[in-house]
Amino acid sequence: MSKANPWIDRYAALCDLDEIKRRTRVSVTPLNGLGDDAIELACQRLLNALSEVFVPTSATAMLIQNEIGRAHAHATIYYSDPATILARANSDLIDIEPYMPTCFTGPAGTGKTRWRRALARALGDIGTVPLGQGHGMVPLVPFTSVMVGTQRSVSQVLRPLARPEIQGGKVRISEADLPGECALWQAIVGGCLFGVDELQFLTQSKDASTLVTVVLQALFGVKTPWFFMANYSLCWKLMQRPPESTQRLLGRPAVLLPDPPGSEDWREILREYQYVAPEVFAFDLVTREIELWNYCAGLKRLLVQLIELTYRDCRRREKFKIVWPDIERGYLSGPYKQNRSDVQKMIAYAVQGGDLKQDLKCPFEDDASTESIEKYKAHLRDARHRQVVAASINASLSVEERDRIAEIKKRAAGEVDITPAKVIRLPRVTNRSVAGLLAAGRKFGEEK
Repeated sequence: MSKANPWIDRYAALCDLDEIKRRTRVSVTPLNGLGDDAIELACQRLLNALSEVFVPTSATAMLIQNEIGRAHAHATIYYSDPATILARANSDLIDIEPYMPTCFTGPAGTGKTRWRRALARALGDIGTVPLGQGHGMVPLVPFTSVMVGTQRSVSQVLRPLARPEIQGGKVRISEADLPGECALWQAIVGGCLFGVDELQFLTQSKDASTLVTVVLQALFGVKTPWFFMANYSLCWKLMQRPPESTQRLLGRPAVLLPDPPGSEDWREILREYQYVAPEVFAFDLVTREIELWNYCAGLKRLLVQLIELTYRDCRRREKFKIVWPDIERGYLSGPYKQNRSDVQKMIAYAVQGGDLKQDLKCPFEDDASTESIEKYKAHLRDARHRQVVAASINASLSVEERDRIAEIKKRAAGEVDITPAKVIRLPRVTNRSVAGLLAAGRKFGEEK
């Protein structure tokens, strides 16, 4: 039996996809009492609960497994035995080749940040481990999230990867020396993976692509497997940089795409939303799985927004449950206009090509290694086909048939005032006697 190695074992346990799914899933306690809340409070509670849900699908779990596999390989090579571990901790320089990062991208709303948080959940919290003579107990860090946010310099971005004295600002170090210091600290704490998020905030500056490139280039010096999250627009900007930069930064792309309509993964997401908000829906979401996918292109953030704004509209109309016509109304509403426009543009591009905004068009769609992109475009084309069929059917209806369908939809949405039926009171029937029945028979014969 091999001796336990905490540096390696923490990653080896996550070779199984089912274990990754178990650790990353986030279920939410069903909401109750929304109808008693003020409209804004109820809507915010609904939005928060649906946004918190995370259903790990086969695709997201495999991407997590890939990155953990890189961390596992790094740990196996550089933390194989106590002597090797102690030598790294006592080294003045981490002299290994820098790792090429994975560039995670995808359409806005597909859940890139939620994916990073899921990976962190899978790896668990920071522990401690005895490092050896002269070091005692040290932190054992499975993963570090580097949040760029409002940071505006290399030093500020790299600080979470450095030792506590540097993180807290007690020790100052030059920007040029900081990547090497981070590499040494990560070697001591067993850091084998880190991820960079919120890079989009850097793109708001005048020289956005230059600043992002400088920050990402500095992260190579940490000498640890890593990845960064980038929206489509940022990837297009990076592609305009010199080849030596793009080859290193974009040579390992991974595209996060929505789950296919009709798939078990998509149905499971809808079931979870239904479970979270039992008081909200008066219909089964799964029975409308295709239509819901068409209304959001499979992007969960857009779907959650559509549900929330539809519920708000219902509450303003003094309704407490959403029926399907309410969703249709929400899709065509003003608040959903921008999302609806983006979805329709993606569908049109998938059908006929042409121009598409860079924030909607994947920069890696011609890459042979990302065949899932073409599959996603095929689903968008299917959505367009269903729209055409529905429009054709509607065009073939008579005016009377259209009016009847509109009335049915209004009734389903509770928008038609139904006049109560007039009750006609019948005369009270008394108990019949034999004499009475005979008399009635004689009268009937005389009338004939």
